[in-house]
Amino acid sequence: MKLLNCKKSILVLAIFFLVIYPVYASNKIILVAPAYGIDQMIKKFNQKTVSPEREQEYEKIRSHFIDMKDRGEISIPANLIKPSGHYASLDTETLARECFSGSYFANIMGVYATHEDVAFIRLRVFHDGFAELFSRSDMWKGILSVYKMLVKNLDPKMAKIDIINTTTTLDSLTHLYFFPPFKEQLYGREEIFLEANLEALKRFKSFIENYHPTGSMMKIPFYREPFSVARVALMLQQRTNPQNYYAIIPDLAGVRFSREQKMTDVKKYLDLVIPALEK
Repeated sequence: MKLLNCKKSILVLAIFFLVIYPVYASNKIILVAPAYGIDQMIKKFNQKTVSPEREQEYEKIRSHFIDMKDRGEISIPANLIKPSGHYASLDTETLARECFSGSYFANIMGVYATHEDVAFIRLRVFHDGFAELFSRSDMWKGILSVYKMLVKNLDPKMAKIDIINTTTTLDSLTHLYFFPPFKEQLYGREEIFLEANLEALKRFKSFIENYHPTGSMMKIPFYREPFSVARVALMLQQRTNPQNYYAIIPDLAGVRFSREQKMTDVKKYLDLVIPALEK
């Protein structure tokens, strides 16, 4: 029995050093691929219908959330609860800016990171503002206004918590591009939203260039967020200017960074992707 256990131990060690460790070691060298997943994003973005089976599943999820709301099992922060009719009284741009101020949207998307369809159902059930916004025929105007608000707020002079809320919300806006009501309004307006994402990328670049470590913000409080915004911009350019997209994507897809979150790497990528998107 001891001999058998010894052989098992040797086998485990052999597997670790011959198989597991080389993979782990290689990951120490290369970890970040900023353009990773763009093909899957484009495929998902171009899907135009939802199956009846999926619609039935969504209705069950919606009913489940309504039951949880009625039982008081899930609630939203008190500051987000407004008097009846408040959100309906707002114009779409003001409504959208109010909904996307703070971190609520980003937090919900973070909980359902791989299931944004469920996240949007939850937002509609629990937050009257999002329920109102998502029903507006000019929702796209509101989202465009949100981009302008966030780009303006992306300023090194802002408080650290405000910068974090701004960048994580910019990151989480990615999920909107797979949300059917928004996608329907986006058709024919891709160029406008490409420009909005491009302005955000330029703002990220300006932030890095003008950042000076002070007080509680000794390090820039973002890293992957510019990559998320860049992927959305590339996805939109694939539709608006496919010739340019397919010309630039091989170089961008080949970019790799070490696992260390260096702002110099982010800056290099922005220096590469911004001119490519402006063509």
